Amino acid sequence: MYDLYTGAGTIALFMARQAKHVTGIEYVPEAISDARENARFNGIENATFIHGDMAKVFNRELIATHGHPDIVIVDPPRAGMHPDVVKQLLDSSPERIVYVSCNPATQARDLKLMKETYRILKYNPLTCFHKPIMWKILCCWKRNQTNASNFSERTLIFTSRAGSIISACS
Repeated sequence: MYDLYTGAGTIALFMARQAKHVTGIEYVPEAISDARENARFNGIENATFIHGDMAKVFNRELIATHGHPDIVIVDPPRAGMHPDVVKQLLDSSPERIVYVSCNPATQARDLKLMKETYRILKYNPLTCFHKPIMWKILCCWKRNQTNASNFSERTLIFTSRAGSIISACS
């Protein structure tokens, strides 16, 4: 499992308890330091955190080193995903992508770039941080298959620091 734009690793560390391994990637070095400290503090040893520019770090070499993801969680900044990140997601072809966004316009743009390969399973707007003007949009995508009706679906729960509950399919 990969957590792109991991920040302090909140989602990655929560998911690490259910995953074989989680790799989190973030541009902000202080956030990566916090993520590593959070992993140590919580006794989580199956999470790796990498600092770097997502468009440069998330590549074939990283996947060869850390393994092929079956699930990728992305929570990009308002600008959305860099086209190189979208290309690498398509090349790595995870079974599912969970996209958390604070900007539905860039989320829609990124989905348009991936629509031939992925389809939306769930789409859920959520208010966050007790401010009605702050929204997060959760979108779960599944890789298209020749027999798309042949899949099982279950619900995962992610929690944010603010206590918001986000449900997504895995």
